[in-house]
Amino acid sequence: MSASIVFPKGAFTKLKKYSKKLDEETILINQKWIQIEDTNDLIRYIFRSNNELIISKNGDVTRGKWELLDE
Repeated sequence: MSASIVFPKGAFTKLKKYSKKLDEETILINQKWIQIEDTNDLIRYIFRSNNELIISKNGDVTRGKWELLDE
């Protein structure tokens, strides 16, 4: 006997978008991203799961917020 699963209209599309957002957040969150400027200064970015953004440039730390924008 086989069973069928029925999803409400549009549920699969919403699920795919949610899954993609989770994938993108996983790449960003709690990873150190480094930017090297032309002056050889290093800028480190850390994206936290609580949407806090930490930016460190030459030891000076700035805190801010980040959000993932929809396409």
